[in-house]
Amino acid sequence: MGTLYGIDGALLERQYRNHLSGYLHWDQLAHAQDWLLFEKNIGAYVCIDEVALSRGELYTILTNKAAHGGKGSIIAIIKGTDVCTVSSVLLRLSRRRRYQVREITLDMAPNMEQIARSCFIAYAKACDRIYHAPVFSNGDTRKQLLARSIYLLYKKESLWTQSQRERADILFKEYPEIKKGYYLAMRLGLIYHQCKFKDVALTRLARWYDEVDKSGFLAFGRVARSIQTHYLNIINFFERRATNAAAESFNAKLKAFRAQFRGVKDKAFFLYRLTMLYA
Repeated sequence: MGTLYGIDGALLERQYRNHLSGYLHWDQLAHAQDWLLFEKNIGAYVCIDEVALSRGELYTILTNKAAHGGKGSIIAIIKGTDVCTVSSVLLRLSRRRRYQVREITLDMAPNMEQIARSCFIAYAKACDRIYHAPVFSNGDTRKQLLARSIYLLYKKESLWTQSQRERADILFKEYPEIKKGYYLAMRLGLIYHQCKFKDVALTRLARWYDEVDKSGFLAFGRVARSIQTHYLNIINFFERRATNAAAESFNAKLKAFRAQFRGVKDKAFFLYRLTMLYA
């Protein structure tokens, strides 16, 4: 749009953010990164869940079902899923508003249940014994710890957020085998990022292969065997650091082009249009 009308897109974005949108005068700006509350949106039927908004950071979101996902849906957005943290924010809502809630739906996460009970259910049904799943220092149960760690295990340690660093410390303490596997994977990546000469790379690949062999990880066996079989070809990468990424990228373009037509009925016509674009 900016190119079409001769407008600097970045400048337009800044002008909209700082002057046109009203963002800088937003009454919740001071605490927006930690919590947001919209008390007037509370209704009789609400739901609570967790969502990863950015880079694996989890937020708890409370919504009004009656809004059907439109305007007035959001009651609260709170950073994290810790029971004490989330409850302390939700308790800022007036008691009169909170007691309007007649039904609250949630998944099987015990922390969501505790939040619902402490903030909305005034008279919970009494029972002899209630099971509370053990919770780690960051607010995760064991199942949540394993499920949420998938975000951090795909990233380098230097790119972890503070909450992911805390989660990794707990995960690696509870599951040392996961820690060993994570650092084996990261060390293989570092060989490709750091080595500039074939002989150095070959030595480090050999050491990595020995580490995998001693670790007993079957999951790394296929990678290790591929390196053992094709190492003479693999180390050619370190001459000019050339990869086949261009071919993979072009293949992705072809798949996207094919997806626009929901498949290919007339192959010759499809190839004709493809060559008109790329040949």
